[in-house]
Amino acid sequence: MRERTFLWAIFILTVVFFSLLNIHNDFAIISQNTGNVVDSGFVDLTVNLETNDTINITSPADNGVEISATYNATYEVFLNATNDTAVTSWYYSLNDDLHGTLVYQNISFTPNTTFQAVRWQNTLTVIGVKNSTTNLTDAVTFNGSVVANTNPILSTLVDQEVCEGSKINYSYYAEDVDEHENTLTSIVNPSYDLSSSPFDIASMGVTDYNRTNFYIFSPTLTSSHVGNHTLNISVLDGDGGIDQQNVTVEVLGISSSSCSTPSSSDGDAGGGGGGGGAGGSCTEIWACGSWDECVNVEDALSFGILDEEGYNFAKELCVFEDYGEEICGYQTKICDDVNECNNDYVAKLQPDSFQACYFVEDPSCSDGVTNCHDGSCELLIDCGGPCNACATCSDGIQNQGEAGIDCGSPCAFSCDIEEPSDTSPFISKFLLVLGFKSPITFEKLIFGGIILSGLMILLLIIYWLLVYSRVKILLGKIHYKKNRRR
Repeated sequence: MRERTFLWAIFILTVVFFSLLNIHNDFAIISQNTGNVVDSGFVDLTVNLETNDTINITSPADNGVEISATYNATYEVFLNATNDTAVTSWYYSLNDDLHGTLVYQNISFTPNTTFQAVRWQNTLTVIGVKNSTTNLTDAVTFNGSVVANTNPILSTLVDQEVCEGSKINYSYYAEDVDEHENTLTSIVNPSYDLSSSPFDIASMGVTDYNRTNFYIFSPTLTSSHVGNHTLNISVLDGDGGIDQQNVTVEVLGISSSSCSTPSSSDGDAGGGGGGGGAGGSCTEIWACGSWDECVNVEDALSFGILDEEGYNFAKELCVFEDYGEEICGYQTKICDDVNECNNDYVAKLQPDSFQACYFVEDPSCSDGVTNCHDGSCELLIDCGGPCNACATCSDGIQNQGEAGIDCGSPCAFSCDIEEPSDTSPFISKFLLVLGFKSPITFEKLIFGGIILSGLMILLLIIYWLLVYSRVKILLGKIHYKKNRRR
């Protein structure tokens, strides 16, 4: 009797234990749909094989899936296939549509498996082999991109020293997990001014899909430039994402001991030839100041600031930018060839120094437009330049919808979940035994407590059953003895 009771108790304990583990698993799935940025996205793909011998991928719908993304993340996708006609084997192929590459080709699989999707657009093709002569095929296209834009990331900038009589050519890069069609742009503040801040930025092109290389350059530095120059370097992705860092460039006088040998920053900023060259032997290196304040095109024509040709050109630019007559404006900037090549051939490298702009009567830091005023230009809408600094993923402030300080969307890195300080080693080990992998979160502690409480209750029940059985046996013996005496 005792053995039977004990076995029943063990059976109940086992059933309840695994039921509680199922609760844990359900919670884990739910926690991935809280909206927090995670390292992996999960998508259910269901493939139905209909009676008319066709494969139909019912989930996800074309362009109907978005996977949360973080820096260097992988995107795990569930693949399930069902059929109601004979299929001897299954295969899938995956194409990276953004880069035009075949990721997987004819990979054999068994339904209820997973594969790694790519960032951006995926085209999945599933093949069901019915027999030696018949393959049933269907394809679905889905996105692996996060809905919200992710800010770019600047590489760590290092302060520089350069000697008078030299040029600076300092390289750095920026990365963007979004791989924007628009290449990243970088801006220096204060902007180029030959007399006071002779530094500008040029792009060296894109590498590895998401990395853009830049360099800070200058003309030959003179005695007027000697001293420290604090430069604010910004990188923008064209979709509202930004990152910023400061770097100090110290221009040393020619008499400095550090300038007794050639400076490591000496060079011509990537351009061959020296100043004053002619023909095609000199490479132009263009540095530009900031844009002037936006001027209304109609007013500029009325006051004679623009001639008829300039007016018509500005209007064409406004039409292209979809600026109406009232907001159609233009602005200019001054650019210098720091190598002073004075090339006279047509194909000059000079950047555009004339562009259309959104005209505002009294531009300010609260007009909802990215514009120039008070001697400099905003970087994003109403921030940067003459306005307060723009929110970034390196400013040490939880802003712009971040899940934590400088982490979570729109930042490229997910937030680390801290382990509660009051978690004892026993509890931590107990939770790990139950399948709760590190880190130990508050939610895991709650469910671990539920499981632990359930186990304690079951143990008490078992104990009570055992004690009850012993008491029952004891009472039976006493009753038996009384009956014998009678």
